Amino acid sequence: MTKNRQRQLTIVLISFGIFTSGLFLLSFLKPLMQDEGVFLKIASGLNDGLLPYRNYFDHKNPAIYYLFAAFLKISTSAVSLKIFLLIVNLGSIFLIAKISSTLDKKAFYPALFLSLLTFTFFEGNFLITEPFGIFFLLLSLYFYLNDKSYSFHLQNCHPRPDRESRKIRDKSIGWIPNQVWNDRKNHPQYFSINNILIYAPFLSGLLACIAFLFKQTFIVNSAVLAFFYFKKDKRSFLDFSSGFLTPLLALILYFAEINILSPFFNQAYVLNFTAYPKEPFFYAVKKLSFTFLQTFPLWFLFILSFSKKIREENIFIFYAMFFAPVLLFLTRHYPHYWIQVIPFAIITAAFAVTKIYDDKKIFNLFVVITTISLLISSIWFFKDMNFNIKKLKEEKEAATFLRNLPEKKMIAENKFVSFYFLSDKEPVNKYLYLTEITDSESGEEKTIDYLKKNPDTIIVWTNNHNLAYAKKLQKYILKNYEIIKEFPELGMVVYMPII
Repeated sequence: MTKNRQRQLTIVLISFGIFTSGLFLLSFLKPLMQDEGVFLKIASGLNDGLLPYRNYFDHKNPAIYYLFAAFLKISTSAVSLKIFLLIVNLGSIFLIAKISSTLDKKAFYPALFLSLLTFTFFEGNFLITEPFGIFFLLLSLYFYLNDKSYSFHLQNCHPRPDRESRKIRDKSIGWIPNQVWNDRKNHPQYFSINNILIYAPFLSGLLACIAFLFKQTFIVNSAVLAFFYFKKDKRSFLDFSSGFLTPLLALILYFAEINILSPFFNQAYVLNFTAYPKEPFFYAVKKLSFTFLQTFPLWFLFILSFSKKIREENIFIFYAMFFAPVLLFLTRHYPHYWIQVIPFAIITAAFAVTKIYDDKKIFNLFVVITTISLLISSIWFFKDMNFNIKKLKEEKEAATFLRNLPEKKMIAENKFVSFYFLSDKEPVNKYLYLTEITDSESGEEKTIDYLKKNPDTIIVWTNNHNLAYAKKLQKYILKNYEIIKEFPELGMVVYMPII
């Protein structure tokens, strides 16, 4: 490839990257959604001495609550939280590009562009578990790959020593003779790697566990990593396992100490995996189809990466990390679920780009597909952004209105759970939302019983009665409460008792 062509290709990819980075930044201009409100309210409750699973019902692993609780001690602004999320996302995007460049240096810029594109349309801008979990999983993978390259480097720099000269143990490959470590001038390559990589398997396991503590499904990716560690070296596998188990055992002991281990296990595992009904496969596909269309350049390259001209053995781990958890997402229509696996599709897709640089027909096809896809995506994006900005303004107005009401207790319909956090109002019980999973504890009936005894409660509800899940509660509200304020952009109404 000539330098001129290389320059042209780089300019094309950087141009795509600049455009998508603008979309990525603008995507953060949106109101808070249900899960964000749940996590932030539980986190603020933690800072007030309340506990998840006891004082608040939820079915997620606890890392997100404790992370947000720590951040809320610094700032309680929703804007600050989104900036924090943006920084974490940028960290993940950099890691994806860095890992891609280990396969081929030219893959760095394609990986940046594809990451910005997919994080924009797969809801990487939500304050939820997936963006944080994938950051730690990518760090874990990065340590695995560096540990692997470190071992490979040593093996190729020095022949395996005889038994008598094996004095210093390296956890990845066996033994390194003393004279190698003592003679740094003759063997500088041994000392150019940060000493922390000696502990790469343990750190990789620890980071994989942190990812799992954000969301249960990350256990599948952790198992894939464990398999590759076992395949490479049993000692590394043991180190990875001990790194994974250390924070997990610490959490179990801590939860046992504060007496929430049983409700945690019941809510996050028993009810989470038994109470939620699965969505029909074709319903989920239909809901997700436009999101996949918006990111079509990624999937075009991902499929291309399976061709014989591109496929190589060193990218199999990324295929495994992508496909292993996918079955868990096929009956759910939420785009953000895919953040857990999309980085691994990006890495292989970026690698595919480097292999089609010299094939002008295929690369030009990629450029045409990307241009058309970005054009279509941006039209819908700016249309949605216009609605989101209106909603964002009304969200601030609604939060101020609710905050100024004298009543302290409030019930919010699922769509408006974020107003517990935004208005500083308290829920009437531990059920921040009412869905199939709370039916197992009669959450709706308990909420109605509370209203009968304490009618002076603020009700924040949807103006579309067909959307509400808790129909019995809605029927009681419509009979005994009246509207005092409407927020049409949000589709929200505020009720108080009929006088």
